[in-house]
Amino acid sequence: MSCLHEAPEHCTELTTMSAEMTSSLVTSSVHQEHSREWYLRTSSYIKNIRIVAWIRHFMSNSKHSGPKQTGILSVQEFSEAETLIVRSIQREEFPNEAKTLKNLLVDKASDGLLHVRTKLTHSLQAEGFRYPVLLPSGHPFVILMIRWYHLTFYDAGTQFLLSKI
Repeated sequence: MSCLHEAPEHCTELTTMSAEMTSSLVTSSVHQEHSREWYLRTSSYIKNIRIVAWIRHFMSNSKHSGPKQTGILSVQEFSEAETLIVRSIQREEFPNEAKTLKNLLVDKASDGLLHVRTKLTHSLQAEGFRYPVLLPSGHPFVILMIRWYHLTFYDAGTQFLLSKI
């Protein structure tokens, strides 16, 4: 409190204290930034995908000297962003590329995602039904995905949600 009556430039306690506070604030914010995944910026599944899609959209326009992509995001850009996020999650959660994972037969598809081989491989159903994408159960992004599908389909049941995801 000895600095109350002095000019701010002559008070060394105040400048030392503010420098210490600033350095602790910077350290704290950097630590928080690294603890979160880069694809979890909001608490919304769709917003997170859109953010990644817009980042890729911007990067594509920055790199190429040809015609620029303008307007809204395309369905392909949105789908590619979702695939990129799921691929990153799979790399984090399943670092070993094993053929079996927790008694599941796993294959890597052409899109780079890990798919589970089911007993329905010779079925006439769609590819996504016969070979579902492997998702970790407790991952924050997967929880956001399940919540979004649950709310979109008006509190639908478990079996219906699993078929939609």
